[in-house]
Amino acid sequence: GGTANVVVSVDEPSPTAITLNVSAASTSTAQGTTDYILPSTLRIEPNRDTGTLTLTGVNDETEQPSALTIDLEFTGTLPSGWSLDPSDPLTHQITIVDDEIGIVGWAENNPATHTAPEDGMTNTYTVMARMSKSPSRLISVGIRFSGVSQGLDFGLTVPNSCQTFNFPANATGADLIQSCDVLVRPRAAGKTIVMTLVDSFDQLTGENFRIDPAVHMIMVNSP
Repeated sequence: GGTANVVVSVDEPSPTAITLNVSAASTSTAQGTTDYILPSTLRIEPNRDTGTLTLTGVNDETEQPSALTIDLEFTGTLPSGWSLDPSDPLTHQITIVDDEIGIVGWAENNPATHTAPEDGMTNTYTVMARMSKSPSRLISVGIRFSGVSQGLDFGLTVPNSCQTFNFPANATGADLIQSCDVLVRPRAAGKTIVMTLVDSFDQLTGENFRIDPAVHMIMVNSP
């Protein structure tokens, strides 16, 4: 959502306005309307020697693998006595650095279904969450349960229990998806286990992340 100003100057002011067409060259790696908004013209007012073009970056939640560039080209017909220097093409490059907010959210179908175990038995259900981009340090995200009773309907006594998701520093690829386990008990049959991600340790703000507020639901069927 940031802006960048490009100033174009002429050797001496013109008594009439100068209008230049503005376009992005094919060498640009950024995409118009997806990554930025660019005016189609730049105007230098009469008796002025400069004109300013404002480019606006587009906010999204997609992490770019590297900085994006916009190679601007200026063309147009100038007033009598003025011309574009053919030996010095009027071009300018702008670099967009990705500072998008990262998202922590669920990484599986929602709602999910699971069959409750027979009396006297337990089942383990695996839940997954993902980060949309790499954190610079270890990030732990908490999990809040509702709709069921811990201990009676489900348990967290398995080794990789759903108490936190821990994303390692500089995680990439498969490490951006973390899993944990919920121990489903017979009493959960016919109920829905509702799980919400929470920033229990207040770690996300400084890392430029936010939590997707969507809940994850496990609909437990009767055996």
